[in-house]
Amino acid sequence: MHISSYGIAPQPKQMKALLKRHPRFSKKNDKPEFVSSKRSTYNLINDIHKKFKHNFHYVSDRSKDIWQPSKTGDCEDFVFAMIDELEKVGIPKGAMLAVTCKVKGLGGHMVLAIQNDWTTLISDVRFASVLRWDTYSFDRYSWRRIQCTGKETWQWCFKFPTLADLIK
Repeated sequence: MHISSYGIAPQPKQMKALLKRHPRFSKKNDKPEFVSSKRSTYNLINDIHKKFKHNFHYVSDRSKDIWQPSKTGDCEDFVFAMIDELEKVGIPKGAMLAVTCKVKGLGGHMVLAIQNDWTTLISDVRFASVLRWDTYSFDRYSWRRIQCTGKETWQWCFKFPTLADLIK
């Protein structure tokens, strides 16, 4: 099962600034892709998540939120740095999407969605492991916007889109 999206959402202003500094994070020329649902692929993604999270120094930047791939920063910085790390081992860029959400009791947040051929995996700086989006861990999450593949736009979401949704 995947989360579905509906309607075009405004691109976050921080994303526009990130794309000016790091155009490689643009999704405009990407094609929607899935990673394999094999256990070995999950283990690879999870191992990278664990190693990167272990070396990531979380620092809130609420006063001036600048999105930057870095080993130091907040949830957005973690997401874009994870994209870099996963691309290094061959995870296709078209399978990885930034997702904004709100977490009850914490406020705004961002996670990395990795689409495999049967579900969506979530890499979240708050968790020790990569988890399926539909696990109990995310019941406090209210999904907001998801990056679109093949476009520079985002979409409002309430559950992760299927490949057919992303191609529209």
